[in-house]
Amino acid sequence: MRRRQQSGVVLIVVLWVVALLSVLLMGFVAVARVERDNAADVVNRAEARASAEAALAYLSAMYNLGGEEWPRLMGRVLLLPLAEPVAFRVVPEDAFVSLNGSSRETLMAFFTALTPSVQNPEHVVEQIFARREPPVSEAPQAGQEPRPWFSANELLLLDGVNPAALQGAIGLLTVDSFNDAVNEQFAPAVLLRALYPDRADDILAARAALSNDPEAASDPSATTMFFRVQVQLGRPPLERRIEAVVAFEGIESGYQIVRWNEYNASFTFDE
Repeated sequence: MRRRQQSGVVLIVVLWVVALLSVLLMGFVAVARVERDNAADVVNRAEARASAEAALAYLSAMYNLGGEEWPRLMGRVLLLPLAEPVAFRVVPEDAFVSLNGSSRETLMAFFTALTPSVQNPEHVVEQIFARREPPVSEAPQAGQEPRPWFSANELLLLDGVNPAALQGAIGLLTVDSFNDAVNEQFAPAVLLRALYPDRADDILAARAALSNDPEAASDPSATTMFFRVQVQLGRPPLERRIEAVVAFEGIESGYQIVRWNEYNASFTFDE
């Protein structure tokens, strides 16, 4: 009888040890999987950064060469001859809606069409202008002096705006250009349809015709000194996107990065 009791205790101990080892093994596998994913993410991020820097170096060389080649690059999706497919595009920064320069009408059209979650776009636009053009008073108070917008993400601090309202639309805004209206020749199609619903198709048709006529290319450097470079490494659904706002004019190193986004860039090359 005593032997049977001892055998039962040993069996229970063995089962507990097996269960403990199983838990430890599962934890080890989970940690190994996380470490593998983290290592892969670091490698992919480094490859994406290197690809973006290669695209910027190419664009810098083309800008400094001058002539007619630079205007012909605008808006076109270009490919780098690398082992991993790398596509990139450069557009002038005034192709987007400026928080620092756009009119009330442009901002109203933007928030009404592209951010339907914003229930009171008029209130949001007034808050934007209250910062750009604070009310004039005989005794101005602290914080009433005009201040430019430094990031489109600052909109999240406004009354009536939440992250869901700006999802997918924040990439169509700019703070690095003071343009009133968007540059129709290079603005994204979704933005043109939001701002000019009645004539967007005509604008896109005329733009397509110009893209087939190299002699008709215009130099966007005449209207802005900043350009947005969009780089995509890999193929969907595993692609990685990087977006940078850069300046080329008068930069000894070739280009200067004004803004860098490798975490939530939302552009597409399908339009």
